[in-house]
Amino acid sequence: MKIGIMQPYFFPYLGYFQLIHAVDRFLLYPHVQHIRDGWVDRNRILIKWGKPIFIHVPVQTCSQDTPIRDVLIDHQDGAWRKRILRLLHYNYAACKFYPEVRPLIEELLDPKIPDLCSLNCRLIVKIASAIGLRTEIVCAGKEYLEIEQSLAPDAEQGGLPSGADKKSTRIQRLCQEEGADTYINAIGGVDLYSKPLFETWGIELLFLSPGERPYPQFSAEFHPRLSIIDVLMHNGFAATGKLAQEYALI
Repeated sequence: MKIGIMQPYFFPYLGYFQLIHAVDRFLLYPHVQHIRDGWVDRNRILIKWGKPIFIHVPVQTCSQDTPIRDVLIDHQDGAWRKRILRLLHYNYAACKFYPEVRPLIEELLDPKIPDLCSLNCRLIVKIASAIGLRTEIVCAGKEYLEIEQSLAPDAEQGGLPSGADKKSTRIQRLCQEEGADTYINAIGGVDLYSKPLFETWGIELLFLSPGERPYPQFSAEFHPRLSIIDVLMHNGFAATGKLAQEYALI
């Protein structure tokens, strides 16, 4: 079985959904540290004159070692949601697929959801379904905490296999837990994970090189790796689903 494992990002870029397409089971993993102003609570869209800007979810103050699963949204009066929807209307209302996509985005920015993990897991599952991906997507529950406990500083000395670091060991144990013999990671993991090491564990390690075929945006200059929102607004659900199948495994 081929598995992908990622933190639950906020409206992630197309390559994230290409990784979902490439695997049989996709594990959304919220038991690692939340990094403020990473891709878990923000992403980029394009404004009409062709420059990327960030949209983000405000979160309540928490310590720097708080795991993603425990991060609460600072809903205030819902101003963050209104601001995002206004930005989308102002910048994308003229796009052909805005009427198709807007209702889904509005639904996904649900003000009743209290925490960041639940918001992101839900939007990833819903968007993947909307663009026709049939991969099983699962949010890792508390039953996975034993793995994190085994990687805690006081357990590391005797808990890490020979030649392995904490990140590689986490993946190895998750693959074992899931019964996966192939692990596919984003291309950014090339410098983090060792194919020979994974081979010793009986796991084939592959990396996904994302397809970044330009699609029409607001200007002649193409801006890749924006939020999936931008892809959807310019391409619609069906064509975005086809773009999600354009990648290479190395």
